Amino acid sequence: MTVYLLAVAVVTLTPATEGGHSPIWYIMQFLHRFAGTGWVTEPRLELAANVVMFVPLGLLGVPLVGRSRWWWVIVAGVLLTCFIETAQLGIPGRVTDVRDIVANSCGAALGTAVCLAVYRLWALRRPRVHPEVTAP
Repeated sequence: MTVYLLAVAVVTLTPATEGGHSPIWYIMQFLHRFAGTGWVTEPRLELAANVVMFVPLGLLGVPLVGRSRWWWVIVAGVLLTCFIETAQLGIPGRVTDVRDIVANSCGAALGTAVCLAVYRLWALRRPRVHPEVTAP
């Protein structure tokens, strides 16, 4: 979890390079080399990246807090992204956007849902052990 949070901090809290292109721009340019990818725009790709970036928070957070407290992971995702967007106000080249808060929060919720679904499937596949009934 620590490595993941450090990676998120580097991606979101470091100053943007002046005159350079973002990694999203390079990905978009690569995709546009292929037919049928003209619909991929920088705003769409950035939205998808913001969702995907927070999916691991849900996947890693649920095992840490426990299945019964899964909702804490979503709360943590919302609080973390609000902190990031607020911190970006003072970072050169960074732009804050409410859509980032929504996208990141959706990513945390999606990761949480996937983790809970895996737990549920795992529970369904395990054989149930019934205690033996003994007569007194």
